[in-house]
Amino acid sequence: MEGTRLVGIISECDYLDKVSLYGKSSKETPVGDIMVRDSVTVDPDQTVSNCL
Repeated sequence: MEGTRLVGIISECDYLDKVSLYGKSSKETPVGDIMVRDSVTVDPDQTVSNCL
């Protein structure tokens, strides 16, 4: 987050794909290097149909 703006998200898959499988160090790899930056978000008042 930068203030109230979402700048990225990280999942277990991101960690496995970009850190563990490439032998990188967890302690030395910044989250910003492995997080997904182009996240699609919706507001809580959106319907499931609109989100699909």
